[in-house]
Amino acid sequence: SKAVDCPPLNIFRMILAKMKFSKAKIKNSVKEPQKFLGKREQMELKHALSMDVVSTFDQNQLAEYADAFEDAIASFLDMKGIAFVRQNQLQEEQTKEFGKSILTP
Repeated sequence: SKAVDCPPLNIFRMILAKMKFSKAKIKNSVKEPQKFLGKREQMELKHALSMDVVSTFDQNQLAEYADAFEDAIASFLDMKGIAFVRQNQLQEEQTKEFGKSILTP
């Protein structure tokens, strides 16, 4: 994936597409590999998932990374004395004004 500058899971999906898997079968194969993939493909999928933080299905992990990044940026801005608004604050303000959050990072 480094050679083509593409996330490992996207490459795996492209390979499955070239193997004539439909979009639905690709999606199901990633969710339930033991049901739809052979042993080698299962091994390759496991490896791709372990190396891929961009295309991951675990949204909780992505949320944790995003929160940690926001904390790091907040610390930097605090040190520099720069005013900022956190995502939660922005969501609360927008919910009060518009009934829902509409523009959040």
